[in-house]
Amino acid sequence: TPFVGSGDSTITGSAFLKTIGGEVKVGAGNQVELIPATSYTSERFQLAARLPTNTRWEPRDPRLAKYIRTTTADAQGNFEFRNIPPGAYILACVISWQYADRYGLSTTGGQAFGFVSVSSGETKRVVVTR
Repeated sequence: TPFVGSGDSTITGSAFLKTIGGEVKVGAGNQVELIPATSYTSERFQLAARLPTNTRWEPRDPRLAKYIRTTTADAQGNFEFRNIPPGAYILACVISWQYADRYGLSTTGGQAFGFVSVSSGETKRVVVTR
């Protein structure tokens, strides 16, 4: 499998969502996943792009877990994956925040994602949003 092991490629980027009012909410401190872009994963994320952000998902296939790499975004929502094999990937980050409503505090947000292909020895920067 091309996504297992280490390589000499790097993917960097930033994760954020914009509110309806245009305010930027960054993925600070949130987990960013680097997921191999297969027909299964690509179809899931292309569908996600067309659905409302609060749509509930069926759990993904557990066999995929061993191929997913994770990191934590810094205070500005920036992240980096080093020493990865070349290939096509999906980056995903769940970003949520609280807001005051008449009942107290409510939570909203969604999943930011992006698609990227990286060659051997290449470094690419990706914006992960929606």
